Amino acid sequence: MMNASASQVSNDTGQENNEVKVISFDGGPSPMVTLRILYKIEQWYADKNEGRSFIKTANMFAGTSDGALISLFMANALKKDKDLSGLKLLEQCIEFNDKLVRMFKLDDTARMRLLLGKESIFEREVLEDILKDAFEDTLMEDLVGSDWPVLVGAFDATAWEMTTFHSDNWRVDGNMKLVDVGLAASAFPIMLPPFKSPDHPQLKNHLILDGVLASNSMIPATIRGVGLRFASNPQGDSAEANRSSNASDRIKLLSIGSTSTRFPNENDKDISTLKIILFLLPYLHRLFKFNLDINNQADSTPRSPKTGWRAWFENLFSVLNAIIEGGSQLDDGVATHTLGPKRYFRFKPEVPNFRLVLLSLADPEKALLAAENCADEFFNKSNEEYENSKQGPDSTQREHAELLRWIEENWK
Repeated sequence: MMNASASQVSNDTGQENNEVKVISFDGGPSPMVTLRILYKIEQWYADKNEGRSFIKTANMFAGTSDGALISLFMANALKKDKDLSGLKLLEQCIEFNDKLVRMFKLDDTARMRLLLGKESIFEREVLEDILKDAFEDTLMEDLVGSDWPVLVGAFDATAWEMTTFHSDNWRVDGNMKLVDVGLAASAFPIMLPPFKSPDHPQLKNHLILDGVLASNSMIPATIRGVGLRFASNPQGDSAEANRSSNASDRIKLLSIGSTSTRFPNENDKDISTLKIILFLLPYLHRLFKFNLDINNQADSTPRSPKTGWRAWFENLFSVLNAIIEGGSQLDDGVATHTLGPKRYFRFKPEVPNFRLVLLSLADPEKALLAAENCADEFFNKSNEEYENSKQGPDSTQREHAELLRWIEENWK
C-alpha cells in the first residue's frame, strides 16, 4: 500500500499544506463530556467558517485508553467515508462512546468478580463485541493512505515501558487489527484483563495494559509520532525522512483532557446512586475523600496528617489521579515550551471524573445525563465569555473563552 506523505496531506479546506493538525484525547471518563463539547464547537466553527468542519480540519488523531478508542473510531470512520460530515462523525463517535460507558454497569457477575478480587471486574469479550461491531476486521495497514492516520498509546508491562501503535508505522503495526489495538490500549488494571498480542512482530506475547499507565496526555508521543508522518514513505524517500527532524515546526496540537473536580458532598442530588456503590465497596468513599488537611473540620483543633502507608493505600485512587494529572501537567509544560502558544493548546475543562466513574458503574444513563449537562454548561459559558471578550479586555473573565479564541486564530 502507498502512504500519502505529509507534504500531500489535505484537510477539509481542500488545500494541500505541510502542516499536521493533531487532536489528541486523554483517557478516563472525561470523553463523555469533551466529545459533547466538541460537537458544539463543530456547530460553532461551521457557522463562522462557511460550513467547513472543525474536526475534519485535523489530519491526525491520537489517544490513550478511552481516548485511543475514540481516535481509532474517528480514523476508521473517515477512512470508510471521507465525505462524512464533521457533525455526523461526532454524533457517531458519541454514540460509540456511550456504548462503552453502558458497558461498565455492574451486573451480578461483575459484582461478584469485584468482591472476590481474583480477576478483572469485566471480561474482555464485553468490550471486544463493541469494538468488533465498530471496526469489524479492519487492520492498521488499512488506514495507510488516509488523510487521518491514528496514533495510540499503551503500556508494555513485559518490557515495562510505553509502546505505541501508529497506522503510519505500517511495517511494524500493520497486521494489528483495530479491535486488538483498542483492547490493548484500554486494558486498565482491575477493570479489564491484560492484552497479549499473537501477531505483533515486536510485542508478541507481551502483556499490554492501558496506556494511561505510561502517559495519559499522549503529548510527547504525539510529537514523535508526527515525525513518522513525515518519514513513513513506503518508497523510502530519504529526503522526506530527513524532514521528520523538523516535525515540531509543522505540528499544531490540540490536546484534550480534563481537570478533575472534587468528589460530590453529602448534599449531592445523586448521593442515592452513589450509596449503591458504597454499599458494595464500603471503603470506596475513603479513597475519594483523601486529603492531608492538618485542621480538624469539626473543632479546628490542629492534628497530625495521616501519611503512613495505610493512609496512602486506602486512598490509592486519589494518589493515582494525582500522579496521572501531574504527568499531564509536565507534558503540558514541555509542549508549551517546544511548540509555543500558536501551535499548541491544552484543553482541560473541569470534569467530575470520579463521580462519572461511580455513576457509570451504578447507572450509566445518569452518568451520560450528567456529562451532557456539564458539556452544555461549559460551552455556553465559553461562548458567552468569547463574545464578551470582544468588547474589551476588562469586560469579563476569559478563561473559558481561550479555547474558542485559539481555534479561531490558529485552527485554519
